[in-house]
This record gives sequence, structure tokens and C-alpha cells, in this order.
Amino acid sequence: MRRVMVPLLALILMAGIVAAGCGDGSSSKSGDPEAAVEQFMKSTMAEDADATYELLSSESQKGVENKEDLVEGAGDQIADWNVGEATQEGDTARVEVTMKMKDVEQELTFDVVLAEEGGAWKINLEETGKSMDEAINKLMESSSPQ
Repeated sequence: MRRVMVPLLALILMAGIVAAGCGDGSSSKSGDPEAAVEQFMKSTMAEDADATYELLSSESQKGVENKEDLVEGAGDQIADWNVGEATQEGDTARVEVTMKMKDVEQELTFDVVLAEEGGAWKINLEETGKSMDEAINKLMESSSPQ
């Protein structure tokens, strides 16, 4: 199970996370972090590296060496996702996402963390990665034999 989750985590952390479609790459409005996450998921699943990259926070963009790595193989591993409601505190928002991976029966639920920049919500990969790590650890603990 961990072997399936770790490549997915790396992919999602560089791209992120959680029905295929193509996002238009435009920034979301300040009041709608859920739309930013939905656009992010759609552009990631469509393997649209430019649109996915534009939805990242400026800090997250600094850590990207190759935009294509953000989206490579996403559609091969994620079967479906659901974007929940956002909670906001100042210029930070958290949106719960539940993903169903292909070839894995369990779902993974974690928070996508966003930062408001210039009136648009942008994905914070570092904080989202921490949330995913916690979710994966809980999933692994619950599926381990006692």
C-alpha cells in the first residue's frame, strides 16, 4: 500500500491533489478557495502543467524545477476526488479533499492549504504536503494489522 501512496504523494506534493477536465488556468476570486482547489485538480488531472503551475503560491513556484513533473501521471493514479468546504483564517484557507486512487480501495482525505496572494487563492504545496503526510500516516496505521 505504501508503495502506491508514496509516488502519489510525491506527485501531489509537486502538483497536489484531488473526473478529469481541463482547468482554464485563471486565478480564482479571493472569496472562493474551493474553486482554486477544483481548478488545481482539473488542471493536474488534465496534465496541464502551465495551468497547474499558475495555481501555486509564489513560494511553492520557487521550489518547482520542472513544471511537467507537477502533473506527470496524475490521471493514471487518481480515480476521483471530492472538494469539500473551505475554512478561512486571514489570508490562509484549508479545503478538505477526498481522493480515491486507482487500484486502491481506500480513500485519502486531507486538507489542501491555500494562501491568498494578490486577491487570488494559491496552493501552498509545503503545507498541503504536511497535511497529506498526516493523512497517509493515519491511513497506514488503520490498515496495518494489529
